[in-house]
Amino acid sequence: MARWWNIRALRASTVALVALMALTACGGGGGGGAEAPRTALPQVVSDDLPAGERIDARAAHHFPSGVGDRWTYRRVVNGSESGTVTREVEASTGADLFRVTEVHSSVTYVSDYRRSAEGWLLLTPLYGVLPLNGALLVGDILEFAEPFYAVGAVRRVIRQGPIGRDLDLDGVEDSFRLEYTQVFQGFEAFQLADGRSVQAARFRSTIIATVQPSLARLPVRSSVSTEDTWWGPGIGLLRADRSLADAGGTPLQTPYRLELMQAQVGGRPVLGPGADGAQSEIALPHRALIFDATRSRYYASVPGTVADNSHRIAIIDPADGSMTFSRVVGSEPGALALAHDGTALYVGLQGSGELLKLRLPDFVELQRMPLPRTQADIPSYPLQITVSPIDADVVAVSLQEAGGFSRSIGVALLRGGVPQPRLAAVRGEVSLVSFAADGQSVFGFDNASTEFGLRRLAVLPDGLQEAVVVPTVGTGFDTRALDLGPAGLVLGKSVYRPDDLTLSGTAGVQGGCRSAGSKLVCLYENALATGVGRLAVLDARTLAVEATPFFQLARPSGFMEALVVGAPGQVALRSRQNDLQSLTDTITLVRASTLP
Repeated sequence: MARWWNIRALRASTVALVALMALTACGGGGGGGAEAPRTALPQVVSDDLPAGERIDARAAHHFPSGVGDRWTYRRVVNGSESGTVTREVEASTGADLFRVTEVHSSVTYVSDYRRSAEGWLLLTPLYGVLPLNGALLVGDILEFAEPFYAVGAVRRVIRQGPIGRDLDLDGVEDSFRLEYTQVFQGFEAFQLADGRSVQAARFRSTIIATVQPSLARLPVRSSVSTEDTWWGPGIGLLRADRSLADAGGTPLQTPYRLELMQAQVGGRPVLGPGADGAQSEIALPHRALIFDATRSRYYASVPGTVADNSHRIAIIDPADGSMTFSRVVGSEPGALALAHDGTALYVGLQGSGELLKLRLPDFVELQRMPLPRTQADIPSYPLQITVSPIDADVVAVSLQEAGGFSRSIGVALLRGGVPQPRLAAVRGEVSLVSFAADGQSVFGFDNASTEFGLRRLAVLPDGLQEAVVVPTVGTGFDTRALDLGPAGLVLGKSVYRPDDLTLSGTAGVQGGCRSAGSKLVCLYENALATGVGRLAVLDARTLAVEATPFFQLARPSGFMEALVVGAPGQVALRSRQNDLQSLTDTITLVRASTLP
């Protein structure tokens, strides 16, 4: 990988100094004969190389530079992201020559390199920046030596002499000095953005650039550029911490950091989507998606707008994303739920206001249950369904009024296909529901109004009754799942104790957490801007983040609606490509070794 920052630092330092000298010259010049000129800096071309045994790590390939290799970095200033930086190796101009282009904000840098026996030569980096004679005096710079010099040893490059121009307009040529030092700090464990750890080579580089005017009454100007870099084997630059200041330490630019987001080396991803697994996109408008662990397949409810396969259940193979479809199941299938023994699939029918029970695996209809209507005789349809873990014939359904303002009208309990008369009387609009492990309670959450209340509903012989309601923190309208797992009741990015609904912990993620055995899988970083996001795998007990595998949406404007834990090492992401009122239309199957 070409070390593009140093050419930028060389240019930035020198351009700043030349600009300062030009401004100073406006107030100077003239009268040069009446004032003795400052003694010019003598010409020096020096490469001071440390003695001692070198460290040959070339087989680890810390500096890949093949044609087509590409890296994308997050630029961080004062802890906040401020854009991205991309870098790409373009066509080679010879056996040991290659060209690199980097786009940093709106500025593109082009750098030429040559592979040599001593390492990586940056070719005439100040050509077009310094006057021609000065640029030729600088010549080529050995930017990174391979094999590495000993840990802590200082390698120093000095170029000094006439700059090739009379900057202060006194009739005498001015001079400059460029000093580049580099120290190999050793190998360090470095955690990649996807949670993997590599042994990175760390370097500290410093550039001191000085312009000395011949006019003695004008000050000598200097700048100091510093950079700490970490280089991953087979990956390249992982991170860079950079600063640029004058000789007195006053910043000439705000210090910033580059953090690697994704990389493609040798024609394959080494960080980012596909680097630690694979993913596939399935274009399918659907209302709900669940995973059948018994048969290792996903089910999606397909609306009437899908040609040829409308009003059906899609059966999706997690291995390759291939789909088959059930027979027509009813009008506008929506919410889905599996019986805990895997024998049946419940389907909410939005068009007819019914709850359907299908036998698995052949989707034979077992029951078709009408749902309660409002006092004004308006039909309702299921927002979400949950099945009792102790009786597959008992289900709870959060209901929404059809048409009009589409208000939530409560949570109904059905036994053996019969709606019970008592609906949970709720103050909020309960959208999300989940049965308790003992089957004696149903948990509900209001994500449809601003109440955002978490509640426990008691299961009674004739229906459901609200027992406890507690406010929640850090939840909102975008909370899409209420999930009971070994860690407790998982809601958004928080975990609550099922017995008293007290908060037991909140994860440092964006949200969308789902239980996966002893782990949680959550959304760590969304993909709205670049299309590239990250998931998070957490220890369910401590909520510590253990890995952050990448994913990528087909179109950057996609909005991740929800995630569904699927086959081992896989999750499915549901994303919208339009506004939030549209159907979810894409399923992304993400596989990674770090997923549970």
